[in-house]
Order: sequence, then C-alpha cells, then structure tokens
Amino acid sequence: MSIRFFGWAVLSCGFAVAATAQRPALNDTTMPRIQTAWQCSQARFWSGTQYWRDKRLDTVAYPRAGLRQPQVVTDQVRRCLARLSLETVPVRDLLALVEAHVAAEQYALADSAGTRLLREAGATPEGRADVLEQMVRALAGASVPQLTRAERYRAELEAMGASAALGRMDAALVVAQVAQMEGSLALWGNAIASARTASRQLTDSQRRERVNTIAMVALVYADWRVRVGDAPGALRAFDALRAEVVPIRPSMERTISGEFLPRFLPLGRTVSAVRATRWFNNSAPVYPRRGHATLLVFVDQSCGADCYPGYAMLRRLRARYEARGLDLVLLARTFGYFRNKLETPEDEMRLTANYFATQVGLPVPIALWRPSMIRLPDGRVVSPDDAYPNEAMIGVKPGQRNFAVLVMPDGVVRFTAWLNRGNESVLSDVIAEAVAR
Repeated sequence: MSIRFFGWAVLSCGFAVAATAQRPALNDTTMPRIQTAWQCSQARFWSGTQYWRDKRLDTVAYPRAGLRQPQVVTDQVRRCLARLSLETVPVRDLLALVEAHVAAEQYALADSAGTRLLREAGATPEGRADVLEQMVRALAGASVPQLTRAERYRAELEAMGASAALGRMDAALVVAQVAQMEGSLALWGNAIASARTASRQLTDSQRRERVNTIAMVALVYADWRVRVGDAPGALRAFDALRAEVVPIRPSMERTISGEFLPRFLPLGRTVSAVRATRWFNNSAPVYPRRGHATLLVFVDQSCGADCYPGYAMLRRLRARYEARGLDLVLLARTFGYFRNKLETPEDEMRLTANYFATQVGLPVPIALWRPSMIRLPDGRVVSPDDAYPNEAMIGVKPGQRNFAVLVMPDGVVRFTAWLNRGNESVLSDVIAEAVAR
C-alpha cells in the first residue's frame, strides 16, 4: 500500500504558510504503539522515509537483483514483527503479515504466513487464486525480488487454468515487469507469454474492466519482442491490441497511437548525420559515426529533478561503454531563455552546453539546434513543423526529453527507451551487444 503525503497552504496577512503531514517516526517511544501486522508492513515505508530524507535516492544505481533496503529499515520491521505471532494474527491481517515478513527479509516466515492464508482464505477457487496472486506480488515486489519463490506460487496459479485467468494475468505481468528490470530475458519472455494467454481467457466483463491491464500486457510483450530483435513483431502486437480493445473502449485508440506506438516507430530507421546549429565537445564532424554504436539522447536544459535519475544512468553507461567504442551524443534545442532568463541564441547554446558538461557531468558531444519561429496573425509565436530536423529524421515526436535512441554501427536504430532505472539493465545489455559488433 502506498503512503500518501497531504499538504495544505494557509494564506495569512499576505504570507503563505505551508505545512505537510509527516509519516510516523519509528523509535523506542512509538514502537510499542504498533499493534497490527498492517502497521508492521508499513514500517518499511515509514522507516525508509526517515532514512532517505537527507540522502539522494534519485541518482542511486539499482543493481539487476534489486537495491537492498538499508539494514536499519530491515531491523525496524523485524523489531515490529517480534511482537506478533502467526497463530494469533487475525485472518484479515495475514496478507499484511506476509508483506511485513518480506520487508523484513524473512522469506520462510512469509511462506508460513502464506500457507495459513491459503488454508483460511483459499477454500474456494476464487479465494485461492487471489491468495496465490498476492503471494506472487509480495515476493516479486521485495527490495531484492524473490522471483524463484514467486514462481512457485505462480506455477500453482497457472495450474488452475481458465477459471483463474484474471489472477494468472496479473501475477504473470508482475513477474514479467520485474524480470524486464533485471534483464532476465528468458523469465521475461515466459511470464509475458503466460500473461497474454491468460488475457485471452478472460470473460467479457473482465475484459471490459481490465482493458488497461490488457494494454500493459501488450506493451511489455512488445518491449520483449524488441529486445530479442523482432521490431516488426512488436508492431504487430499493437495491431492485435487495437483489434481487441478499441471495440470495447474506443478511447484506447488514443493511448495506443499517442502513447505506446511513438516509442517504437524509430526502430529499423537509418539515421543520417545529426544536424546542429552548433556543436560542442565533438571530436568528429559527423554523428552517428559509421562503425560506432551511438546512443543519441534528447535532453532539455529546463528539466530539473525529474531528469536527474536519467543523467545518473547516462554517466554509468558512459563509464561502462565509452572505452569500448560507444558514442554518447546529446541532442538539445534552444528555447530563448536559460534558467528563466532571456538569452541570445549564442549565449543560451553556450550555457546549455556548459550545464550538461559541468553540472550534469556529461562532457560529451552535444548538438544544439535553434528552431525557426513564426508569428501568427493573432500574435502567437510557434515553431513550424519542419523546425525539428533530428526528430523528423529519427521519427521522434518533438519535445521529448530523456529519451534515448540506440543506433547500431551500420546506422540503423536498434532500441529506444526512456531513461529510468526500470530500463537500465535492458539498455545496458543491448549496448553491450552493439559495441561487440
């Protein structure tokens, strides 16, 4: 369960006074107040917030096997659980007890709680399917995902067949997404194939209710097809998705065409020379260079905290692959200002290049493009459609930021991804294959 922050502002005498509700602090005074398994399951979030509040979590590298939570968090949850007994916890709190034991890295005890939960709440097929799905979610969602244990519960769920199609779809999708983050290609493919099979066994009412989940299954499947080198197969997945869900919910056409497909359209295109009004930090006159794998990244100098994790990811990829032949090239544009201050185009380009080289820590080639502007009769200033030649050449919508395009040594686009920790392992693996050619 998520813990929400609530904020409010009070305007008094011309001054804005802000206050924010705080999560409970866990210490020797507050711990005795905790009485339930649910509170113990939330101790992971409360204690984690206390630990990270004065540290930079956004730029931390996430290992393939997951980022193990700080030991102080594990210890706090264990202290909380030491006051509870499996035999006396009410049935309504057993799932929370499972989640708490997972947070405490006590996986055998989580299995024991799950066994009792299956006995108490799994008498009917629907109840059993629900418990098995929740066990998969809890174990796959651990800070260090316990996929081997999760797969045992998922195997039981798969054995229930079409009657448990909804739970099978949800559980398989969770495992596929975690395997995607870890870069576990075989498990990713196996789980997402199971999710697709289950999605086709849903009842009509389930299909109407879970259109968004069905769409997510198709998206993760398309990502897997791209990872194994079958971009046409990824596009066919969206054709099948459109035929399945648009008759049920017509608005899904906008989601498929406007949100899902654009990331896949550059795949297979041949990229010619990047265009720039001015280059900075370039050691070659033309990028991408034939014979070199090139990671083209669309960046935006106005993007702040939202982009820091992506920049940290780029620094790690550069350290890992630049010496092996990877060219990392940033693509940016001018806006007419820098940090809310109007600047001349030349000054803005210089300031932008300096920002990425020094503050962001990426002294790599950066292509700055100054788009043309036209003034409409009503006074508005806009960019014409041909103002973004690099986006048009690659097939990327204008305005993207922290969006990476991997170009193979022969100049063909092999992979595209948003820069976030969920994509780092997969992108790293594809780059490793590219520089090995």
